[in-house]
Amino acid sequence: MYAVGCHGLLMSMNDIKRKFMKTFLSVLCIGLMSVISAAAQTPEQPEGAGNAASPYQIKSVGNLLWMSMNTFSSQGAYYEIAADIDASETSSWYGGQGFQPIGSESSHFCGKIIGNNHTVSNLSINRAMSPHVGLLGFVEGGSIENLNLKNCTISGQMYAGILAGYMNGSSVTGCKVSGKVSCYGNYAGGIVGQAYRTPISKSCADQISVYAANYAGGIVGENLTESPLSYCYSIGSVANNNGTYAGGLTGWSHEKISVCYSRTTVSGSDRVGGLAGQSSNPIDQCYAAGNVYGQSNAGGLAGYSGTDITNSYWDKQLSGLEVCIGNDTFFGKNMGLTTQQMKQRNSYAGWDFNYVWRISSSVNNGYPYLKDLSSLGTVLNAHDIHYCTGEDGLVLEWPTEINGMLEYSQDLKEWQSVSEEFIQEQNKYNIFKADSISTTAGKLFFRLAL
Repeated sequence: MYAVGCHGLLMSMNDIKRKFMKTFLSVLCIGLMSVISAAAQTPEQPEGAGNAASPYQIKSVGNLLWMSMNTFSSQGAYYEIAADIDASETSSWYGGQGFQPIGSESSHFCGKIIGNNHTVSNLSINRAMSPHVGLLGFVEGGSIENLNLKNCTISGQMYAGILAGYMNGSSVTGCKVSGKVSCYGNYAGGIVGQAYRTPISKSCADQISVYAANYAGGIVGENLTESPLSYCYSIGSVANNNGTYAGGLTGWSHEKISVCYSRTTVSGSDRVGGLAGQSSNPIDQCYAAGNVYGQSNAGGLAGYSGTDITNSYWDKQLSGLEVCIGNDTFFGKNMGLTTQQMKQRNSYAGWDFNYVWRISSSVNNGYPYLKDLSSLGTVLNAHDIHYCTGEDGLVLEWPTEINGMLEYSQDLKEWQSVSEEFIQEQNKYNIFKADSISTTAGKLFFRLAL
Protein backbone atom coordinates (compact mmCIF):
# COMPACT_ATOMS: atom_id res chain seq x y z
CA MET A 1 0.00 0.00 0.00
CA TYR A 2 2.85 2.26 0.87
CA ALA A 3 4.68 1.55 -2.40
CA VAL A 4 1.57 2.11 -4.41
CA GLY A 5 0.94 5.26 -2.48
CA CYS A 6 4.47 6.46 -3.12
CA HIS A 7 4.21 5.59 -6.79
CA GLY A 8 0.97 7.49 -6.95
CA LEU A 9 2.55 10.42 -5.19
CA LEU A 10 5.54 10.46 -7.57
CA MET A 11 3.27 10.40 -10.60
CA SER A 12 1.36 13.34 -9.20
CA MET A 13 4.58 15.27 -8.71
CA ASN A 14 5.56 14.58 -12.33
CA ASP A 15 2.19 15.81 -13.48
CA ILE A 16 2.68 18.94 -11.43
CA LYS A 17 6.12 19.49 -12.98
CA ARG A 18 4.71 19.10 -16.48
CA LYS A 19 1.93 21.55 -15.76
CA PHE A 20 4.42 23.93 -14.21
CA MET A 21 6.63 23.80 -17.29
CA LYS A 22 3.63 24.41 -19.58
CA THR A 23 2.58 27.34 -17.44
CA PHE A 24 6.14 28.67 -17.36
CA LEU A 25 6.41 28.42 -21.14
CA SER A 26 3.07 30.13 -21.55
CA VAL A 27 4.15 32.95 -19.27
CA LEU A 28 7.46 33.14 -21.14
CA CYS A 29 5.60 33.40 -24.48
CA ILE A 30 3.32 36.08 -23.11
CA GLY A 31 6.36 37.92 -21.79
CA LEU A 32 8.05 37.71 -25.16
CA MET A 33 4.90 38.94 -26.90
CA SER A 34 4.79 41.87 -24.48
CA VAL A 35 8.39 42.69 -25.27
CA ILE A 36 7.65 42.55 -28.99
CA SER A 37 4.56 44.72 -28.50
CA ALA A 38 6.54 47.22 -26.45
CA ALA A 39 9.22 47.30 -29.12
CA ALA A 40 6.58 48.16 -31.71
CA GLN A 41 5.70 51.21 -29.59
CA THR A 42 9.26 52.49 -29.30
CA PRO A 43 9.58 56.25 -29.86
CA GLU A 44 12.01 57.39 -32.53
CA GLN A 45 13.77 60.71 -32.09
CA PRO A 46 13.45 62.68 -35.34
CA GLU A 47 16.18 64.46 -37.20
CA GLY A 48 16.47 68.21 -36.79
CA ALA A 49 17.11 70.68 -34.02
CA GLY A 50 13.49 71.67 -33.47
CA ASN A 51 13.91 75.35 -34.36
CA ALA A 52 12.65 77.45 -37.26
CA ALA A 53 15.85 76.93 -39.24
CA SER A 54 15.93 73.18 -38.61
CA PRO A 55 12.52 71.78 -37.58
CA TYR A 56 12.17 68.27 -36.25
CA GLN A 57 11.57 65.99 -39.28
CA ILE A 58 8.53 63.83 -38.54
CA LYS A 59 8.52 60.87 -40.93
CA SER A 60 7.13 57.89 -38.98
CA VAL A 61 4.61 56.88 -36.36
CA GLY A 62 7.60 56.37 -34.04
CA ASN A 63 8.44 60.06 -34.49
CA LEU A 64 4.85 60.96 -33.54
CA LEU A 65 5.16 58.81 -30.41
CA TRP A 66 8.41 60.62 -29.58
CA MET A 67 6.50 63.90 -29.79
CA SER A 68 3.93 62.49 -27.37
CA MET A 69 6.60 61.55 -24.86
CA ASN A 70 8.51 64.84 -25.10
CA THR A 71 5.87 67.55 -24.83
CA PHE A 72 7.76 69.10 -21.89
CA SER A 73 10.23 70.50 -24.44
CA SER A 74 7.67 71.55 -27.08
CA GLN A 75 7.48 75.22 -26.06
CA GLY A 76 8.41 77.20 -29.17
CA ALA A 77 9.59 74.07 -31.01
CA TYR A 78 9.03 73.47 -34.74
CA TYR A 79 7.88 70.15 -36.18
CA GLU A 80 7.74 69.49 -39.92
CA ILE A 81 5.77 66.55 -41.30
CA ALA A 82 8.25 65.32 -43.91
CA ALA A 83 6.39 62.27 -45.29
CA ASP A 84 2.99 60.60 -45.40
CA ILE A 85 2.59 58.39 -42.32
CA ASP A 86 0.46 55.24 -42.07
CA ALA A 87 -0.47 54.82 -38.40
CA SER A 88 -2.44 51.57 -38.79
CA GLU A 89 -0.29 49.80 -36.20
CA THR A 90 -1.56 52.10 -33.45
CA SER A 91 -4.82 50.13 -33.24
CA SER A 92 -3.01 47.41 -31.26
CA TRP A 93 -0.88 49.68 -29.08
CA TYR A 94 -1.20 49.73 -25.30
CA GLY A 95 -3.59 46.80 -25.13
CA GLY A 96 -5.91 48.28 -27.73
CA GLN A 97 -5.93 51.82 -26.32
CA GLY A 98 -4.09 53.01 -29.39
CA PHE A 99 -1.93 56.07 -29.82
CA GLN A 100 -1.03 58.21 -26.80
CA PRO A 101 -2.16 61.78 -27.66
CA ILE A 102 0.49 64.46 -28.00
CA GLY A 103 -0.09 66.74 -25.01
CA SER A 104 -2.17 66.31 -21.87
CA GLU A 105 -3.70 68.52 -19.19
CA SER A 106 -0.52 68.13 -17.13
CA SER A 107 1.93 68.50 -20.04
CA HIS A 108 0.65 70.74 -22.82
CA PHE A 109 1.82 70.66 -26.42
CA CYS A 110 3.07 74.16 -27.23
CA GLY A 111 4.82 73.77 -30.59
CA LYS A 112 4.27 74.60 -34.24
CA ILE A 113 3.42 71.81 -36.69
CA ILE A 114 4.07 72.44 -40.39
CA GLY A 115 2.14 69.75 -42.25
CA ASN A 116 3.33 70.42 -45.83
CA ASN A 117 -0.01 68.87 -46.92
CA HIS A 118 1.25 65.43 -45.89
CA THR A 119 -1.21 62.86 -44.54
CA VAL A 120 -1.28 60.88 -41.31
CA SER A 121 -3.71 58.02 -41.96
CA ASN A 122 -5.46 55.30 -39.93
CA LEU A 123 -4.63 56.75 -36.52
CA SER A 124 -6.44 54.90 -33.72
CA ILE A 125 -7.19 56.14 -30.19
CA ASN A 126 -9.55 54.18 -27.93
CA ARG A 127 -9.36 55.72 -24.45
CA ALA A 128 -12.88 55.81 -23.04
CA MET A 129 -11.73 56.88 -19.58
CA SER A 130 -9.37 59.63 -20.75
CA PRO A 131 -10.12 63.30 -21.62
CA HIS A 132 -8.31 65.35 -24.28
CA VAL A 133 -7.93 62.83 -27.09
CA GLY A 134 -6.87 63.29 -30.70
CA LEU A 135 -3.55 63.31 -32.50
CA LEU A 136 -2.98 66.24 -30.14
CA GLY A 137 -4.56 66.03 -26.72
CA PHE A 138 -4.12 69.41 -25.03
CA VAL A 139 -2.59 72.30 -27.01
CA GLU A 140 -1.54 75.57 -25.40
CA GLY A 141 -0.11 78.33 -27.58
CA GLY A 142 0.59 76.04 -30.52
CA SER A 143 -0.26 76.13 -34.21
CA ILE A 144 -1.01 73.52 -36.85
CA GLU A 145 -1.04 74.25 -40.56
CA ASN A 146 -1.58 72.26 -43.78
CA LEU A 147 -1.89 68.84 -42.15
CA ASN A 148 -4.19 66.04 -43.37
CA LEU A 149 -5.56 63.31 -41.09
CA LYS A 150 -7.31 60.52 -42.97
CA ASN A 151 -9.55 57.65 -41.84
CA CYS A 152 -8.85 58.12 -38.13
CA THR A 153 -10.83 56.60 -35.23
CA ILE A 154 -10.88 58.63 -32.02
CA SER A 155 -12.81 57.90 -28.83
CA GLY A 156 -12.45 59.33 -25.35
CA GLN A 157 -14.18 60.51 -22.21
CA MET A 158 -14.50 64.20 -23.15
CA TYR A 159 -12.77 66.79 -25.36
CA ALA A 160 -12.26 64.67 -28.48
CA GLY A 161 -11.27 65.63 -32.03
CA ILE A 162 -9.35 64.03 -34.85
CA LEU A 163 -6.76 66.81 -34.81
CA ALA A 164 -7.00 67.88 -31.16
CA GLY A 165 -9.08 67.41 -28.05
CA TYR A 166 -8.64 70.91 -26.62
CA MET A 167 -6.85 74.01 -27.90
CA ASN A 168 -6.13 77.29 -26.13
CA GLY A 169 -4.38 80.36 -27.54
CA SER A 170 -3.53 78.47 -30.72
CA SER A 171 -4.48 78.35 -34.40
CA VAL A 172 -5.56 75.83 -37.06
CA THR A 173 -5.09 76.65 -40.75
CA GLY A 174 -5.34 74.54 -43.90
CA CYS A 175 -6.07 71.22 -42.19
CA LYS A 176 -8.30 68.42 -43.45
CA VAL A 177 -9.61 65.44 -41.49
CA SER A 178 -11.76 62.36 -42.06
CA GLY A 179 -12.88 59.53 -39.79
CA LYS A 180 -14.90 58.92 -36.62
CA VAL A 181 -14.98 60.75 -33.30
CA SER A 182 -16.95 59.55 -30.27
CA CYS A 183 -17.04 61.18 -26.86
CA TYR A 184 -18.89 59.61 -23.95
CA GLY A 185 -19.03 62.98 -22.25
CA ASN A 186 -19.07 66.47 -23.76
CA TYR A 187 -17.20 68.32 -26.53
CA ALA A 188 -16.52 66.38 -29.70
CA GLY A 189 -15.66 67.86 -33.08
CA GLY A 190 -14.39 66.59 -36.38
CA ILE A 191 -11.28 68.76 -36.02
CA VAL A 192 -11.24 69.99 -32.39
CA GLY A 193 -13.29 69.07 -29.33
CA GLN A 194 -13.24 72.55 -27.79
CA ALA A 195 -11.37 75.68 -28.88
CA TYR A 196 -10.61 78.80 -26.83
CA ARG A 197 -8.81 81.78 -28.39
CA THR A 198 -8.09 79.49 -31.35
CA PRO A 199 -9.22 80.62 -34.82
CA ILE A 200 -9.94 77.79 -37.28
CA SER A 201 -9.68 78.70 -40.95
CA LYS A 202 -9.36 77.14 -44.39
CA SER A 203 -9.95 73.70 -42.87
CA CYS A 204 -12.49 70.95 -43.37
CA ALA A 205 -13.89 67.74 -41.95
CA ASP A 206 -14.82 65.61 -44.95
CA GLN A 207 -16.57 62.25 -44.53
CA ILE A 208 -16.70 62.44 -40.75
CA SER A 209 -18.90 60.96 -38.04
CA VAL A 210 -19.08 62.79 -34.70
CA TYR A 211 -20.87 61.80 -31.50
CA ALA A 212 -20.93 63.37 -28.02
CA ALA A 213 -23.34 63.47 -25.09
CA ASN A 214 -23.48 67.28 -25.53
CA TYR A 215 -21.63 69.82 -27.69
CA ALA A 216 -21.08 67.98 -30.97
CA GLY A 217 -20.01 69.66 -34.21
CA GLY A 218 -18.64 68.77 -37.60
CA ILE A 219 -15.67 71.12 -37.13
CA VAL A 220 -15.64 71.81 -33.38
CA GLY A 221 -17.77 70.81 -30.40
CA GLU A 222 -17.68 74.35 -28.99
CA ASN A 223 -15.73 77.36 -30.22
CA LEU A 224 -15.35 79.81 -27.37
CA THR A 225 -14.08 83.42 -27.21
CA GLU A 226 -11.71 84.48 -30.00
CA SER A 227 -12.25 81.25 -31.90
CA PRO A 228 -14.03 82.25 -35.13
CA LEU A 229 -14.64 79.79 -37.97
CA SER A 230 -13.92 80.96 -41.51
CA TYR A 231 -13.49 79.29 -44.89
CA CYS A 232 -14.37 75.87 -43.47
CA TYR A 233 -16.75 73.05 -44.36
CA SER A 234 -17.98 69.73 -43.01
CA ILE A 235 -19.53 66.73 -44.74
CA GLY A 236 -20.79 63.70 -42.82
CA SER A 237 -22.91 63.20 -39.69
CA VAL A 238 -23.12 64.73 -36.21
CA ALA A 239 -25.22 63.36 -33.35
CA ASN A 240 -25.76 63.66 -29.63
CA ASN A 241 -29.02 61.70 -29.50
CA ASN A 242 -30.72 62.96 -26.31
CA GLY A 243 -28.24 65.75 -25.63
CA THR A 244 -28.00 69.49 -26.25
CA TYR A 245 -25.99 71.53 -28.78
CA ALA A 246 -25.42 69.74 -32.08
CA GLY A 247 -24.51 71.51 -35.32
CA GLY A 248 -23.14 70.79 -38.75
CA LEU A 249 -20.13 73.01 -38.01
CA THR A 250 -20.27 73.56 -34.24
CA GLY A 251 -22.33 72.61 -31.22
CA TRP A 252 -22.18 76.11 -29.74
CA SER A 253 -20.45 79.02 -31.43
CA HIS A 254 -19.46 81.99 -29.25
CA GLU A 255 -17.71 83.69 -32.18
CA LYS A 256 -18.45 84.66 -35.77
CA ILE A 257 -18.90 82.03 -38.48
CA SER A 258 -18.25 83.31 -42.00
CA VAL A 259 -17.79 81.86 -45.49
CA CYS A 260 -18.46 78.26 -44.40
CA TYR A 261 -20.81 75.47 -45.34
CA SER A 262 -22.08 72.18 -44.02
CA ARG A 263 -23.42 69.19 -45.89
CA THR A 264 -23.83 67.25 -42.66
CA THR A 265 -26.73 65.29 -41.21
CA VAL A 266 -27.35 66.57 -37.68
CA SER A 267 -29.44 64.96 -34.97
CA GLY A 268 -30.00 65.75 -31.31
CA SER A 269 -32.59 66.60 -28.70
CA ASP A 270 -32.37 70.34 -28.06
CA ARG A 271 -30.62 73.20 -29.91
CA VAL A 272 -29.88 71.45 -33.18
CA GLY A 273 -28.90 73.35 -36.33
CA GLY A 274 -27.60 72.84 -39.84
CA LEU A 275 -24.62 75.08 -39.03
CA ALA A 276 -24.71 75.60 -35.24
CA GLY A 277 -26.66 74.11 -32.37
CA GLN A 278 -26.47 77.52 -30.74
CA SER A 279 -24.91 80.70 -32.07
CA SER A 280 -24.06 83.69 -29.90
CA ASN A 281 -22.39 85.74 -32.64
CA PRO A 282 -23.07 86.59 -36.30
CA ILE A 283 -23.24 84.07 -39.11
CA ASP A 284 -22.52 85.49 -42.56
CA GLN A 285 -22.21 84.06 -46.07
CA CYS A 286 -22.73 80.41 -45.11
CA TYR A 287 -25.07 77.63 -46.10
CA ALA A 288 -26.30 74.28 -44.80
CA ALA A 289 -27.51 71.40 -46.94
CA GLY A 290 -28.22 68.35 -44.80
CA ASN A 291 -30.92 66.57 -42.82
CA VAL A 292 -31.64 68.14 -39.42
CA TYR A 293 -33.48 66.21 -36.69
CA GLY A 294 -34.28 67.77 -33.30
CA GLN A 295 -36.99 67.52 -30.68
CA SER A 296 -36.88 71.21 -29.72
CA ASN A 297 -35.14 74.36 -30.98
CA ALA A 298 -34.21 72.88 -34.35
CA GLY A 299 -33.37 75.17 -37.28
CA GLY A 300 -32.08 74.97 -40.82
CA LEU A 301 -29.11 77.19 -39.89
CA ALA A 302 -29.12 77.38 -36.09
CA GLY A 303 -31.03 75.74 -33.29
CA TYR A 304 -30.89 78.77 -31.00
CA SER A 305 -29.66 82.21 -32.00
CA GLY A 306 -30.32 85.91 -32.28
CA THR A 307 -31.26 87.43 -35.61
CA ASP A 308 -27.69 88.26 -36.66
CA ILE A 309 -27.62 85.80 -39.56
CA THR A 310 -26.99 87.41 -42.95
CA ASN A 311 -26.40 86.36 -46.57
CA SER A 312 -26.85 82.72 -45.58
CA TYR A 313 -29.13 79.92 -46.78
CA TRP A 314 -30.28 76.42 -46.05
CA ASP A 315 -31.81 73.65 -48.13
CA LYS A 316 -35.31 73.47 -46.71
CA GLN A 317 -36.20 70.41 -48.77
CA LEU A 318 -33.24 68.37 -47.62
CA SER A 319 -33.39 69.53 -44.00
CA GLY A 320 -37.13 69.00 -43.77
CA LEU A 321 -37.37 72.34 -41.92
CA GLU A 322 -39.09 75.59 -42.82
CA VAL A 323 -37.47 77.36 -39.86
CA CYS A 324 -34.14 79.20 -40.07
CA ILE A 325 -33.50 79.31 -36.31
CA GLY A 326 -35.36 77.08 -33.89
CA ASN A 327 -36.19 79.68 -31.25
CA ASP A 328 -37.66 82.20 -33.74
CA THR A 329 -39.99 80.63 -36.26
CA PHE A 330 -40.57 83.93 -38.12
CA PHE A 331 -37.01 85.02 -38.78
CA GLY A 332 -35.18 84.30 -42.05
CA LYS A 333 -37.82 82.42 -43.97
CA ASN A 334 -36.45 83.89 -47.22
CA MET A 335 -33.15 82.16 -46.48
CA GLY A 336 -34.73 78.76 -47.01
CA LEU A 337 -34.27 77.57 -50.61
CA THR A 338 -35.27 74.53 -52.60
CA THR A 339 -32.58 72.04 -53.57
CA GLN A 340 -32.65 73.37 -57.15
CA GLN A 341 -32.24 76.95 -55.97
CA MET A 342 -29.34 75.93 -53.73
CA LYS A 343 -27.52 74.70 -56.83
CA GLN A 344 -27.85 77.93 -58.80
CA ARG A 345 -25.33 80.74 -58.61
CA ASN A 346 -27.90 83.52 -58.83
CA SER A 347 -29.45 82.38 -55.53
CA TYR A 348 -26.43 83.72 -53.62
CA ALA A 349 -26.64 87.49 -53.89
CA GLY A 350 -23.36 89.24 -53.16
CA TRP A 351 -21.23 86.08 -52.98
CA ASP A 352 -17.87 86.21 -54.75
CA PHE A 353 -17.82 83.41 -57.30
CA ASN A 354 -14.56 84.60 -58.82
CA TYR A 355 -12.09 84.26 -55.98
CA VAL A 356 -13.93 82.67 -53.03
CA TRP A 357 -16.75 80.39 -54.15
CA ARG A 358 -17.30 78.15 -57.18
CA ILE A 359 -20.29 76.14 -58.35
CA SER A 360 -20.53 73.28 -60.84
CA SER A 361 -22.96 70.43 -61.26
CA SER A 362 -20.02 68.00 -61.25
CA VAL A 363 -18.48 69.17 -57.95
CA ASN A 364 -19.83 68.94 -54.37
CA ASN A 365 -23.09 67.43 -55.57
CA GLY A 366 -23.91 70.67 -57.35
CA TYR A 367 -23.77 72.90 -54.23
CA PRO A 368 -21.35 75.84 -53.98
CA TYR A 369 -17.86 74.95 -52.78
CA LEU A 370 -14.88 76.94 -51.57
CA LYS A 371 -12.32 77.56 -54.28
CA ASP A 372 -9.32 76.91 -52.02
CA LEU A 373 -10.84 73.79 -50.44
CA SER A 374 -12.03 71.92 -53.51
CA SER A 375 -12.62 68.20 -53.06
CA LEU A 376 -11.08 67.75 -56.51
CA GLY A 377 -7.39 67.25 -57.06
CA THR A 378 -7.49 70.24 -59.39
CA VAL A 379 -9.70 73.26 -58.96
CA LEU A 380 -11.71 74.63 -61.84
CA ASN A 381 -10.13 77.90 -62.86
CA ALA A 382 -11.84 81.22 -63.33
CA HIS A 383 -11.91 80.93 -67.12
CA ASP A 384 -13.94 77.74 -67.28
CA ILE A 385 -17.49 77.91 -68.51
CA HIS A 386 -19.74 76.49 -65.80
CA TYR A 387 -23.17 75.00 -66.12
CA CYS A 388 -25.95 73.88 -63.83
CA THR A 389 -29.40 72.41 -64.29
CA GLY A 390 -32.40 73.31 -62.18
CA GLU A 391 -35.80 74.91 -62.34
CA ASP A 392 -34.50 77.25 -65.07
CA GLY A 393 -33.26 74.37 -67.19
CA LEU A 394 -29.67 74.46 -68.44
CA VAL A 395 -27.84 77.62 -67.35
CA LEU A 396 -24.35 78.55 -68.62
CA GLU A 397 -22.11 80.97 -66.71
CA TRP A 398 -18.66 82.48 -67.35
CA PRO A 399 -16.72 85.51 -66.04
CA THR A 400 -17.43 88.85 -67.69
CA GLU A 401 -13.67 89.46 -67.90
CA ILE A 402 -13.49 86.93 -70.73
CA ASN A 403 -13.88 88.54 -74.14
CA GLY A 404 -15.59 85.67 -75.90
CA MET A 405 -18.65 85.01 -77.99
CA LEU A 406 -21.09 82.29 -76.95
CA GLU A 407 -22.00 80.11 -79.91
CA TYR A 408 -24.34 77.16 -80.43
CA SER A 409 -24.62 74.35 -82.97
CA GLN A 410 -26.93 71.46 -83.78
CA ASP A 411 -24.32 69.28 -85.47
CA LEU A 412 -20.91 70.57 -84.24
CA LYS A 413 -20.23 71.77 -87.81
CA GLU A 414 -22.11 75.01 -88.28
CA TRP A 415 -22.00 77.48 -85.39
CA GLN A 416 -24.21 80.51 -84.74
CA SER A 417 -23.67 83.34 -82.25
CA VAL A 418 -26.05 83.75 -79.33
CA SER A 419 -27.58 87.22 -79.33
CA GLU A 420 -26.36 89.43 -76.48
CA GLU A 421 -29.96 90.22 -75.56
CA PHE A 422 -30.23 86.69 -74.12
CA ILE A 423 -27.15 87.09 -71.93
CA GLN A 424 -27.50 88.74 -68.52
CA GLU A 425 -24.73 90.07 -66.31
CA GLN A 426 -24.78 89.34 -62.59
CA ASN A 427 -22.07 89.34 -59.91
CA LYS A 428 -19.37 89.79 -62.59
CA TYR A 429 -20.62 86.72 -64.48
CA ASN A 430 -22.44 86.34 -67.77
CA ILE A 431 -25.51 84.15 -67.43
CA PHE A 432 -27.29 82.44 -70.31
CA LYS A 433 -30.40 80.28 -70.11
CA ALA A 434 -30.40 77.70 -72.88
CA ASP A 435 -34.21 77.69 -73.06
CA SER A 436 -34.08 81.19 -74.54
CA ILE A 437 -33.13 79.63 -77.90
CA SER A 438 -36.04 78.12 -79.80
CA THR A 439 -35.09 75.11 -81.87
CA THR A 440 -36.51 71.83 -83.02
CA ALA A 441 -33.16 70.10 -82.64
CA GLY A 442 -32.93 67.24 -80.21
CA LYS A 443 -29.56 68.51 -78.96
CA LEU A 444 -27.73 71.80 -78.85
CA PHE A 445 -24.01 72.23 -78.36
CA PHE A 446 -22.46 75.39 -76.89
CA ARG A 447 -18.94 76.82 -76.95
CA LEU A 448 -17.23 80.02 -75.93
CA ALA A 449 -15.30 81.33 -78.94
CA LEU A 450 -12.36 83.47 -77.76
